[in-house]
Amino acid sequence: VNPLDYVSPDNPRPLSTGSGGEFLNWLHSWEGTTGVVGDSYKVIAIGDGVRTVGAGVTLENNPSRFAARGINIKDYPVGTTIPITIVESIEIEIINEFRSSVENTLAENSITLNEKQIDALVSRKYNTGNIRGFADAYKKYGNTNDLYNNWFFSGYRAGSQFETGLKRRRNAEWALFNRGEYVYNG
Repeated sequence: VNPLDYVSPDNPRPLSTGSGGEFLNWLHSWEGTTGVVGDSYKVIAIGDGVRTVGAGVTLENNPSRFAARGINIKDYPVGTTIPITIVESIEIEIINEFRSSVENTLAENSITLNEKQIDALVSRKYNTGNIRGFADAYKKYGNTNDLYNNWFFSGYRAGSQFETGLKRRRNAEWALFNRGEYVYNG
């Protein structure tokens, strides 16, 4: 499903973090979303029994977040649906936690970045689970092509089925970090 079929940069959803709704729309273009059924997302399996909804919100990794919203994940097998508003509230909660983590890492390393640069790092953390090595690389290279070559353009496995897509995503994250430009997938 192409998220831009129902999420439009001209009509962004509100977001309580970073650069606002544009960031969420942009992130959805890279993460993709599971099938939309009316005002809900369909639960899908991504392998090894892991169920996900929306833009990669896994039920198994977030049972307490779902429970806080009245959802017992055991009652939602593959094929069932969960309201978009619930899924996106969890997604925003996760993004806000990642944003706080990124900001803490930057503060601990006396690095000051603008909102879009932080958004790029939040995207990287959302996709890979960490921004390990960024602070040292940034201190060494600054916002230069050497940072791109030695840190941004990493975090994918060469030869994997995801290599092409991850290269495109790293380039989009770099465009956001380096030039402040949202480059959408698709």
